Amino acid sequence: MGGTTQVDFEDSRKTGPCRMVQATTVFSVESRPVVDKRVGVTIHEPEPVESAATTLRDDWRRVATEGSPPWLRATEAEPGPIALRARWHYLRGLHDEPRLRTKHRITDQQWQLEIDLESEGDLALVRQATKAAGDRFGQLLEVASHPLVRVQALIGLGDVARQDDDIAAAARRYQDAEALAREIGFEFGALRAQLPLAYVVRRSGSAEQMLAIASDCEALARRLHDQVYIANALVARGEALDLLSRRTEAVKMLDSAMQAFAEVGTEVGVASAGLRLLDVHRRREDAEAILLLAPRVMRAVESTQQLQEAVDVYDVLAYAYLKRQEYADAVDACRTGIALADQRYPRAAAHLRMTEGLALRKMGQPVDAVNVLVQAYNYFTDRAGDEGTTAHCLGHLADCAEDLDNGEAVELRLRAMEAVELIRSLQRRPRWQQEYRERFDTVYRSALLTMIRAGDASAFAAVFESLWGRRLPGVTEGVRLDPARDPLLIAQLLARQDQARLGEFAAGTDRAERLRRALGRTALDGALPEMYADATDPALAASYRPLTRHEGLALLQRVRPDAALLLIAEVPGQRGRICWLARTPGAEPLLGQLELTKEELALIDTFAGNWPMSARAVTAAPLGRLLPPEIRDLPPGQPLQLVPLERLWSLPWAAMPANDGYLGTHVDLLLSPSLTLARADTRPLGPARPAGKSTLGCIGPGVRHHDLYALGQEAAGARTAEAARLVQAALLGGGEQAVIVIAHGRPTSALGHYLELAPNLLLTPTELLGGIPPASVALISCWGARVPSPNTGEPLTLATIALARGSRQILSTIGELGDLASAAALVNSVVARATVDPWPSALRWALHRRARDLADEPLVNWATLVAIGGW
Repeated sequence: MGGTTQVDFEDSRKTGPCRMVQATTVFSVESRPVVDKRVGVTIHEPEPVESAATTLRDDWRRVATEGSPPWLRATEAEPGPIALRARWHYLRGLHDEPRLRTKHRITDQQWQLEIDLESEGDLALVRQATKAAGDRFGQLLEVASHPLVRVQALIGLGDVARQDDDIAAAARRYQDAEALAREIGFEFGALRAQLPLAYVVRRSGSAEQMLAIASDCEALARRLHDQVYIANALVARGEALDLLSRRTEAVKMLDSAMQAFAEVGTEVGVASAGLRLLDVHRRREDAEAILLLAPRVMRAVESTQQLQEAVDVYDVLAYAYLKRQEYADAVDACRTGIALADQRYPRAAAHLRMTEGLALRKMGQPVDAVNVLVQAYNYFTDRAGDEGTTAHCLGHLADCAEDLDNGEAVELRLRAMEAVELIRSLQRRPRWQQEYRERFDTVYRSALLTMIRAGDASAFAAVFESLWGRRLPGVTEGVRLDPARDPLLIAQLLARQDQARLGEFAAGTDRAERLRRALGRTALDGALPEMYADATDPALAASYRPLTRHEGLALLQRVRPDAALLLIAEVPGQRGRICWLARTPGAEPLLGQLELTKEELALIDTFAGNWPMSARAVTAAPLGRLLPPEIRDLPPGQPLQLVPLERLWSLPWAAMPANDGYLGTHVDLLLSPSLTLARADTRPLGPARPAGKSTLGCIGPGVRHHDLYALGQEAAGARTAEAARLVQAALLGGGEQAVIVIAHGRPTSALGHYLELAPNLLLTPTELLGGIPPASVALISCWGARVPSPNTGEPLTLATIALARGSRQILSTIGELGDLASAAALVNSVVARATVDPWPSALRWALHRRARDLADEPLVNWATLVAIGGW
């Protein structure tokens, strides 16, 4: 059987909403042993809690009649049922004169009605009787005598909506409950409302957000000394860490949660935390750990008769059997779980069918696998928040299509990727968009490899173009930053803060002034990066542009037909594998992949950070295998469009061996950070500095050896403040003159980097987001087109933003550039030649002239220079 098994590493826990564990002994249940892998669930009515309810009612009334705390006198121990615990926590937290004193005058009948409605609603949720639960909590909301009761009712209605898969309604209910709880000082209610929001975020938001919410909840639970909710928060933190691929931490966190639940005697919690720990082992593909832990979890499930958890255990067990190639047992476990779920738990049944489809396919029954997978797909499709699960389901169907060779695999992979791209584009932070790229590695990887097997170039281009990110194409339309948040001012403050750090203190500054400035810098260092992210991230994230297959084909066709093309990327989630599309003039595109050696992979790791200052061409030579033979053997002077993604953007491409020389000395190399921005014009590239037109140039402070003498008379004024102001105005406001900047580029936190044009005149990427730069630009600095910062997608740098905002050709750098005579001579050669050639041709000409010397020259003096744009 062809193809590979695809495992759901996103939302692979086949559960619906995670129910918060509420107390140590809430329900009395009938326990029956597991027979033939089946768990019978019979839930009885809750045991009487009249004693605790009566004493707590008396304490509740004291608030209306007594003038000072403590009001908790008769109910010294925390009661078990959540309805009573909530009121106990509220009274425990009352310290000042209660403004709701009159609402504590409650009759016996009203008290009992509210307690009964809340308890019956919670019990109905456990039974999966969502309609009955909704009726109870709806009635509770109507009859509530106190805002606390409304909080409890709203949380219950949120749980009902989440159990019904109405995520938007659930979020609204929880948010309303949290706001009301905080208004009346009900911290326990705020905690109960906030923690399930973490699971709402999990469905279609960021795991980083989920982790932050869960951490806040843990801190609040510890302040309230509520051991059950401390453990609940640990479970949520464990799940978030799992999604962030921090699985060793997740295992420790969930193991701690299990122990915490066991210490307070809550088998409900042991089952819940244990199930989630089982799922982490599933994502780690550790079948033996699953089989070792499953008996303990199953004992907890048996003792509490939790339907939801019982069904989910079967799904994780099915995966373990699948991993051990015990396919018949896997199918049996899935079908047992489906029968147990029945109509009460359709989400779990749909997830189980996905796992059953995997097992049937491995048994050589792809048609049967398709039948159950289609049932699962029909459940998840068009459900808000389930786009990720839909993508995995489509991926499994694509696996079956490849087995059946029915020609449907490519379209199914594209639909899966489009589902992920949809939720990725909705994330409000660039780093959250990158998180989805990493969380759904399997979707992107499977799509790329299917396109390679099918030889489908346009589909490959569509997937390839989405890997790194899709914000820069959106930048072409301009990014409208909110002026109320002062993003331009904050960007300048970040840059000036870095300038102050570099300059330290003026000589003679007294100790008090030094201390004051140091404290000020520390405060700004803490505040400015987050302020900058708040001011810019939503607008940048909103510029994300998902791509269709037809657009992928159009992008391939837009690259000039007489230019060679190479699209190259690391295969997501498979460290050490490269995939590529190569096209030579007049030929059909070729697709392929390559397994890297340890040496090649280590070199990529090295150059993805700071290039070694002493590295020479021989260092980069082993990376020559990244170039397919068709590209290595191009004729001299051939235009080559290169689009290297993610870490490959950082490599010294010019120094790679080609035709007994170097790629940079042999072909007219033009890089682009995306295929979209490698856009060709109806006219071919002209000279970077058209004859008869002057060139604006400036040299920033602190630059010693670069002199721009190639500009002739205009070089004399390049170091003046006036030249810097003219260059800045041209970069932001367009014009026909070419612009050349030679300046120190400084990487800095949050901002990425900035250029020092003149004393007190700094240029940041933020200014360029709405600018209109000239057609031809040279940004000769360290880190002009790349900054060594955590990867959040395609490089939003001065050079790449200028490209997106309309510059046709750019000369810049992908690393540090030496401020040395040899580097200055090379730059001058390129600038001088640019009067007759575009930047890529001028750069090749200058490098070719020095080809014999390049072997002994550090790469930072020549290979970091690149031409950026599109043929």
